[in-house]
Amino acid sequence: MQQPNSFMLQKPWQRTWLHPCHPKGYIEKRQLKTDRRSYELIPTAKAVRLVEETYHDYFKTMSFLETRLGKRNLIHSSACLRLQMRFYWRKKVMSRILITGASGNVGKYVAAYALKNGQGITVAGTHTETLTEMFGNTAKIVYLDFTDPATFKPALENADRVFIIRPPHLGKPENLKPFCGSAERARKHPACQLLYLSLA
Repeated sequence: MQQPNSFMLQKPWQRTWLHPCHPKGYIEKRQLKTDRRSYELIPTAKAVRLVEETYHDYFKTMSFLETRLGKRNLIHSSACLRLQMRFYWRKKVMSRILITGASGNVGKYVAAYALKNGQGITVAGTHTETLTEMFGNTAKIVYLDFTDPATFKPALENADRVFIIRPPHLGKPENLKPFCGSAERARKHPACQLLYLSLA
């Protein structure tokens, strides 16, 4: 199998796909000299080995199943499997938990537990440099100010669950109503959850 030199991804895919692959050593990320805002993504030797092993195992398994099930039943089973995998991909990869206050005593444990269980997370706050030091490439990091509605939409992108901790400087829960309203309107599925924790 020929190894690709490099490839490019659109920004939304970088957030959901690059974050799991880069820390595990499957992707090398290099900044382009012509555009300081863009990066070249290069599959590592580890990634190539994984793809080759999976490639051979896949065809070996499919040949075995065709022999046992017959070609017609195999096609039907494969179609059902593709539908299940599509649902799994949307649920597992394309959805996220938005965690506010992730640098605090409670939020950091919520974030750590979510990451440990393979959940995609967005950590949001006004001190993004602190969040970057804590989470690095393991989480999507965004700027969020509960008093600035312009920051709500980027923070809520792809989030189907929201964990909110009221910041100490906002003395009344009513101060969070504009953000909670935006979160409710941004929900893409009726099963989405909005959890609010007050430390007062």
